[in-house]
Amino acid sequence: MCCYSGKVSLPSLHAIPPKLYNLLADHADPRGTAFQDNICNYNNALAMTSVGRQLNHTLNNSGGPWVFKLHGQLTHRIRSLLSQPIFAPSHAQLYIYNIQYALQCHMARPVNSGLDPHTLQKLQNMLYCCHPAVQLYKQAWELTANLPLEQQCTISLHFDKNCDRRQYNEPDASVKEIAVILPGDGDEVKKLQDIILYYKNGPLQCISNCHPFYPSLHYILLFPTGQLGWHDHLHYQDAEDNGPPEEGRQHHKCKYISMAEFHHYRLFIHPLLADSQHLFLTGKLFQKYVCETWAISEQNCLKFIKLN
Repeated sequence: MCCYSGKVSLPSLHAIPPKLYNLLADHADPRGTAFQDNICNYNNALAMTSVGRQLNHTLNNSGGPWVFKLHGQLTHRIRSLLSQPIFAPSHAQLYIYNIQYALQCHMARPVNSGLDPHTLQKLQNMLYCCHPAVQLYKQAWELTANLPLEQQCTISLHFDKNCDRRQYNEPDASVKEIAVILPGDGDEVKKLQDIILYYKNGPLQCISNCHPFYPSLHYILLFPTGQLGWHDHLHYQDAEDNGPPEEGRQHHKCKYISMAEFHHYRLFIHPLLADSQHLFLTGKLFQKYVCETWAISEQNCLKFIKLN
């Protein structure tokens, strides 16, 4: 079930930085224990995207077990590059500022009042060093720094369709990954390949759940190196057909790995491979991620039925 008899083979999951691993694995340190108990809050504080309104948080107001419940279609949304003057920056907007100012903004939000500033700063510094999206946002800000304040434009964070998807090349801020599109200049926005954000005061933009950068922008503590996720042109591994399919497994007539098959592989432990096992140390955040990946896979199937 995990690899469909060798047909699915993915690159190894990146190992996480030692600072984050120590917080996850150290159950004797009070700071580590507090981080593990509040890992979803830390992830939400540092995430670059926000989740739509389909979440039900009232279930956790009682004394029962922690619950993550989805209702309706699941979406991730991204804000404009610059915040409105009357509002403090949040999510990805904070990553274009210096580390100290970003930390002050994080701790000023009432929802983050229970977080340890020292732990939050350690995680924030880690992301500034290793997550490629931070450099992409900084480059977008540099490209638009000379625009007049009244000028509106659309910024495209581009995913190169010609990259080696099996090796999952991360975005590189040194190449032409970013395009600034001014109104009326004739360029078009390709929403499936690109993440689109406005320069300022723009509406919340939904990110396609088929974009390979989708999981690492929100589950930022699961994928702190920005490793790309599923894409619709991931090929099956060349493997011989060893007779009729086993129970619960079908022959694959198509040549691409489905979103559900991708997550089947990722959510199994592979002790003989070089995969990092850190996903299984993240407790509530891992449970939340499993629920969301199931929901997104179902949405993707329903979308195919709707369009075909």
